[in-house]
This record gives sequence, C-alpha cells and structure tokens, in this order.
Amino acid sequence: MNKGDLTFKTLDILKKSQIVINNILAEKELMQLGIKNVISTNDKFMIKKGTSYGKYLNTILKKLFSKYNTISILTNGNPLFLNPPMANVVSEFAKKNNLTDVIITPGISTFDYLINDVTMKLNIFSDNVLLISHPDMLFSFNKKLTYYDLILYYPDFINNKHLEFIKSIYKQKDKFYLITIKSFNIKSSIKSGNIKDIGRLIKNLDNFTTLLIPHTKVNIKTLSFS
Repeated sequence: MNKGDLTFKTLDILKKSQIVINNILAEKELMQLGIKNVISTNDKFMIKKGTSYGKYLNTILKKLFSKYNTISILTNGNPLFLNPPMANVVSEFAKKNNLTDVIITPGISTFDYLINDVTMKLNIFSDNVLLISHPDMLFSFNKKLTYYDLILYYPDFINNKHLEFIKSIYKQKDKFYLITIKSFNIKSSIKSGNIKDIGRLIKNLDNFTTLLIPHTKVNIKTLSFS
C-alpha cells in the first residue's frame, strides 16, 4: 500500500503523536505527509536475535513509554481480524501498564484493498466472495468451496493436509493467484498457477500474501497496484 491509502482520521492521529512506530511505509513517505519522529522496526535485528515481532514490539513500547505519552503504531491488516498478534501485544501491554486510552483506527488496510479494489477490477462481487482467515476453515465448506471466489489470508499456514484437500476439491487445471500487497520493503506482485502446482508455488510464502482461487473467470491483467 502507499501513503495515499491513509484515512484523514489516521493521518491526523499520526501527526499529533509524539512518536510513530512504523513497519509499512518508507520514512520519506511519512515525512512528506508531515509525520515526524518515526521509528522503523528493525527486521535484521529480529532475524539475528531470533525473536518474534510481538516480543520485539513489546520491548520497543517499554522503552518509548518511559519518554513519550502518545505513541502510534502503523501496521498492516485489521488487528482484530487479520493481524491478531498485533492486537494481543498492544492489549497485554495496556493491561500491564494500566493504559486506558488505546484506540484502533483504519489506516492502511490490505483487507479493504482486496475487497474493494481487487474484487471490482476482477469482476468479482461480494455476494460470491468467501473470505477465510485460516486454512483450517476450508474443511467446513467441503465441495461448496468451488461455488465461491475464495480469498484465503495467510496461505503460508497451508500444510500437506490442506493441500490434499484443495487438490481433491478443485480440478488440476483450475487457476489460482498469489497476491502480495506492498508493505515497506516488500514489493507488490501477482503470481499465478494451476492447482496441480499449488504445493510447489506456495512454498516460502510470507504473511503479506493472499491466495485467490476464483470461481468466476477473471482477467488478472486488469489488476494493477496504485
């Protein structure tokens, strides 16, 4: 996503914050919007230390709250739906430190992008879209899956059991798409393949990628990233 996807409300909050923790946009883009005092999360540090983003964020918050009263976190995914680890870290930190003024406001939403932009451009309409936030939920739909335009978040959680199920439901030649939304140092991209190759193509995915298996015939060339 880019700076143009920020809502006015979120932009106002970020400008008024004493410090902004950011893992989405380049610092230069935020400066252009009048947002100052930005700290970008250190991916190299986390990899080197073998720590999770949640633990890393918790450490940062402890240090920052000794200096600042108003802190904003700019992240991707709705924290109450697609990014629960973020909501858990913030809520636990708030409880331990007796913080009562904690708000979540729409800023940059890959969820909105996929639903509003992707589905319209691909001629996929909401009454036929099935949103699934974890591959375990696939089993409850059985063969009915093929009646929907399936959007599956976190395909990096797909295991061999999920793969066997998907291959048993769909035809080998059916198309699927892997859509990655730009986030900080990750570029937007679209990859496609046939169901018979899905096991090979979903290896080494990250949590910025979404799986689309359309029921409707789509023209992926109409999809572009702004």
